[in-house]
Amino acid sequence: MDVAAIALQQAGSQTNTALSMLKRTAQAEQSLVNVIAQSVSNGRRGQNLDITV
Repeated sequence: MDVAAIALQQAGSQTNTALSMLKRTAQAEQSLVNVIAQSVSNGRRGQNLDITV
């Protein structure tokens, strides 16, 4: 292999690694959003219930 081919191969590997990291970050962020959304919707239950006597 010549130097250019090795450089292209390394660049491709680095790109794949970066894309994989971006995907994992996006998945982690989506999980956090889901947790927050779930806690917000759980917090709203019973807000319209008047239990005054």
